[in-house]
Amino acid sequence: MKKIIQSSCSLLILMLFACSPKSSSNFESRQACIDHFLTEFGMREYDGATIPCGTSYLVLFENENTTYAMLHNDCADLMPVLLKDCNGHPICTYVTEEGCFEMVQDSERIGIIGVKEG
Repeated sequence: MKKIIQSSCSLLILMLFACSPKSSSNFESRQACIDHFLTEFGMREYDGATIPCGTSYLVLFENENTTYAMLHNDCADLMPVLLKDCNGHPICTYVTEEGCFEMVQDSERIGIIGVKEG
């Protein structure tokens, strides 16, 4: 019984750290970044639906505490374009620029965040 109580206490402490305000603030800052990108590029939040051919969309990435978005369009002759980070700093114009391809490969793909309206 004592081991069960100790295990339960350890689990509760672990949950408290996982739900700390720091984790919450990271989520809030990521959401603020997403909202900024959606507004700047006139997109609606991605709802998981199939994206029609020719429709542009944004994919969110993180690399070494930098959050950035990449513009995609699977059916148009559009090379993936890196945009600005959440602070407004330009990163690269095209993925093929020196160092950019490697940066994208080393990044964590968060997912599609926005789809162009109409």
